[in-house]
Amino acid sequence: MKNQTTIKILAGIIIILLLISVGYLLNQQFKKQYEKGVNDGYNIVLNIILQDLQTSGYTQINTQNGTIILVPAQDEY
Repeated sequence: MKNQTTIKILAGIIIILLLISVGYLLNQQFKKQYEKGVNDGYNIVLNIILQDLQTSGYTQINTQNGTIILVPAQDEY
């Protein structure tokens, strides 16, 4: 009788640990998808702004460290 109780307790602990690990993995996956969605949205908005500024007469310069510089376009003589 004591062995059955011990087995039930151990089985319960194993099930709880499995549920916790599955929840943790699902949470990590959700975080990755959320961050990807935020980054994609940010990039879309940034590209729209850059396109609008380029059509307004600005030139985009990409630096080596990833910074974007916008300078007024020079008229060609």
